[in-house]
Amino acid sequence: MKRALRVDKMTIAALYEVLKLYLDPDTLCENIPTLRYLTKPLAEIRQLAEGLVEPFKHCLADIAEVTTCPCESQIGSGSLPIDLLASYSLKITPLNPSNSSLTNLLARFRKLPTPVIERLKDGSIYFDLRTLKEPKQLIDQLDKLLK
Repeated sequence: MKRALRVDKMTIAALYEVLKLYLDPDTLCENIPTLRYLTKPLAEIRQLAEGLVEPFKHCLADIAEVTTCPCESQIGSGSLPIDLLASYSLKITPLNPSNSSLTNLLARFRKLPTPVIERLKDGSIYFDLRTLKEPKQLIDQLDKLLK
């Protein structure tokens, strides 16, 4: 068992490089994406959500209503399964509330060149924006959504 779980040189080298990042706490969040997302200010997420409403409304005008709303991000399912962080999301509510239209829209988002993973709740689609890194990339692919 010890041999199967033994740490090799590559694992030690990778761990060493990550731990070196902690020597400079001022740049830690810039260098470790998980920490950057966990410490992202709520005001920044809200501003991002408000900036995305219009492009989404323009794209989905005939099929859905788009608004922003507060939400909670789940930190993790392993080490922090019940801890939540305040966040903001885009809420997309189909004008035709049938299950097939909702399922179809979910599938279209997931088939984009860079798939968009969302949450489904109470007949609406929610995009938690806490971990969105490139809003322009998301906006640029919206034109492919309805093709």
